[in-house]
Amino acid sequence: MSSFEQMVNGAIGIILLASSVGCSGNTWHISCDQLRSLKVGMSYADVETILGPPASRSSEDMRDRQVYKDVDTVWAYHTDGVVDELRAVRLAAEFSKGKLVTAYSYRREDRPNEVFRLDDDGVFEGKEFRRWFCPSGIG
Repeated sequence: MSSFEQMVNGAIGIILLASSVGCSGNTWHISCDQLRSLKVGMSYADVETILGPPASRSSEDMRDRQVYKDVDTVWAYHTDGVVDELRAVRLAAEFSKGKLVTAYSYRREDRPNEVFRLDDDGVFEGKEFRRWFCPSGIG
């Protein structure tokens, strides 16, 4: 392949990536119905059955946090891939002793304006919830 062909292929790839960045929907294929079916207190297995396996699992010492101090495990569904990085959307589930304590999604640049949150206070769906998790307009 000539250097010109490599340059053209690279440019096409960048254009395709850029055109997908503004699209609705998340890269993990998790729907609004799946998120709405989560309940505080669910087991790891229950959450994985609903959302699928996370991109990463980490054990954390959260005793210094002001909220959810008993969280000991965090599942991240964002992949930190190029598209996730550009869209800046995150989805996480936090557990304490094997039970779901909270699940939340947010845009990286505006964390206070969460997209979705489930906790003991109930479910919150932010203004962008439907855009990211119900792109087909269903839900």
